[in-house]
Amino acid sequence: MYDFHQSTHNKPDEPIPRAALIPGLLGLVPILVLSWTIISPGGFLNSSQALMALNSYAAIILTFVGALWWGLAARTPKSLISHSMLVWSVVPALFAWSVMLMASRTALNALIAGFIVQWSLDSVMMYVAAGILPFWVYRLRTILTLLVVSILTFTAWYIH
Repeated sequence: MYDFHQSTHNKPDEPIPRAALIPGLLGLVPILVLSWTIISPGGFLNSSQALMALNSYAAIILTFVGALWWGLAARTPKSLISHSMLVWSVVPALFAWSVMLMASRTALNALIAGFIVQWSLDSVMMYVAAGILPFWVYRLRTILTLLVVSILTFTAWYIH
């Protein structure tokens, strides 16, 4: 059985591996480009198309961050926590899909809320199920969530 508390990958001061940091930051590029396209139209998409593309990409990313819980739960001994993680892991995907049925501006606000809720639950998991989510993953998720939510919030503010 894997002992999360003894893992060398779960030390509070462990740096974020570049193999995770670089792709994580590169994942922000479409969000930045599409947000910029909305704010300063005249590029390859009009503002409406860019907003739809931004929402679609953000929904995909929200699905991805929820899916991490499935992978973590699969490595965790069977318990109420691991079962709860498996159930929750599909909620962001279902939420993101339902958001895509909303009007674009409403969807953008809902996605912002979705990222905040997912990060909040990651934070809770750091304390309730200490050791399951490596500290470096939580730090990376915090950085990326802060950036995504900031960009999406600015974009939502700009278009309203």
